[in-house]
Amino acid sequence: MHILTADSALMTIRAIRCGLVLSPLPVPVIDSVVAYVPGRPAPLGKEDVAAPHPDDVTLRQSGFDFAAVEANRSIGLTRFGSFGDVLREGTLDLGVFDPRKRDRNKSIRTRLLSRDLPMAALIRVTPALYIASPELIILQLAATHTSVQLAQLIMELCGTYSLSPQQGDEASASYQLDPVMSLESLRAIRSQVKMHGGKAIFEEALSMALEGSASPAETCVALMMSLPADQGGYGFPKPTLNALLTTPQWERDHVAGASYHLDAFWQGCYTDLECESIAYHLDPFVAQALQAARSDDIDVALLPDDRIMHNLRQRLISKADADRQRMRDIQSLGIQVVPVTSYDLSHLRRLDQVAWALAKRRETTEGIDATTHMDALDDYDARQRRLALLEQLSPMPFVELW
Repeated sequence: MHILTADSALMTIRAIRCGLVLSPLPVPVIDSVVAYVPGRPAPLGKEDVAAPHPDDVTLRQSGFDFAAVEANRSIGLTRFGSFGDVLREGTLDLGVFDPRKRDRNKSIRTRLLSRDLPMAALIRVTPALYIASPELIILQLAATHTSVQLAQLIMELCGTYSLSPQQGDEASASYQLDPVMSLESLRAIRSQVKMHGGKAIFEEALSMALEGSASPAETCVALMMSLPADQGGYGFPKPTLNALLTTPQWERDHVAGASYHLDAFWQGCYTDLECESIAYHLDPFVAQALQAARSDDIDVALLPDDRIMHNLRQRLISKADADRQRMRDIQSLGIQVVPVTSYDLSHLRRLDQVAWALAKRRETTEGIDATTHMDALDDYDARQRRLALLEQLSPMPFVELW
């Protein structure tokens, strides 16, 4: 029996979520969005939404077969079945319960696991293969990641998208998935697991993270806007990601939809930052074509023919038309929409302009002076921190123009 941990477990979960390997994963029973109806009280914050706690039974109490767990890679990756191809690159992370079974092979990292781990900390894939749960992965990676990197990962696993196992760019991610953990389940596992490193990083990352992100671009926008200035952000309150805006009955004749999801919604100023990222908000085929067009090593044989390009243009026009109609409908329901493009996420000056639009909206609706807020971010050190954070968070190739 083998237990995949840390990075190997993360690659496996990403492979399952992206459909590269067929295997079920537990899905947390949580509300992925917060309902919002114009004219009603503010929605509950996600911290107020209850989620079920994992089972408190420990592996020791369950009669888990600790003696069967091995960390010997000499058997080869064929032991891992269809997961072998996913795990072929890089070092293999395996967990054991007996320190005598720790493997010294340089191509393997062995992690000593506690027999008092909660049952929810391991996921049974096959009788011979277990993987660390998403919550346990976060705790294990806290010692090797920055707080921002860990917050991104938390938002991915609490969100409805997944990066590829090899962590490709946004165009290679998968979307419209079920979350595989919640902030509540992460806190519950943390309360039952003793951490040997990265405690401060974990707590800081947990304070940054939000649930409900639907794309790497939304994660970038939410963190850039909500982190304090001393951490490289703009210092706005946290938004609600993918809040469900329900069209009141009396408005149904005036807009096209019964409901809309708002990418990053600030309840206090009735403002929605809408991420127009290439990979998620365009058709996947369009995303691939545009990604290829930016590449330096285009294979001419793979370029679309005239007929396909005509269809591509028609789909782009149709998508652009639908997006404009959606934006108009949301604004007619009383929500100010601020578009955020992929270009904005690769140029700090452009993102500063997005932040200014949000600050001006807060000034109009909440009386918070926009100039005072933004002037505090205008000194050299603050700008350098924002630049470093955006380079780390941006899902797009980064180019800074000053």
